[in-house]
Amino acid sequence: MTTPPPHPDRRAGVRNAISVPVTYGAAGAWLEGRVVDISAGGLGVTGPKLFPAGTKLELRFGAVPGKGHLLAMAAVVRHTQGARMGVEFLNFGAGDHRKVLDTVQHLLAHVPHPDQD
Repeated sequence: MTTPPPHPDRRAGVRNAISVPVTYGAAGAWLEGRVVDISAGGLGVTGPKLFPAGTKLELRFGAVPGKGHLLAMAAVVRHTQGARMGVEFLNFGAGDHRKVLDTVQHLLAHVPHPDQD
């Protein structure tokens, strides 16, 4: 007999593993972290500080000198486990999903991979 996981995976979309930089924060405290996976409705984030479930965060992707960020969006922490937070996008429309995917693709194309030195 197998034991079910303690927190069942309730996301509607498939989770895809990635590794791109993200700036995240709450109440004006900004931290540098990494997005470790993405689904249609949220992200897995690692970084120097993890926030408790229910915390509203702002996420900023892809800093472009002189132009700000490629994408900034609001999210809420749904769970924290180990060194990872699972966050859900807030105020997320159908067109926003395409913007997130385009931004991630851009970042993946321009961020050096750890195995390429």
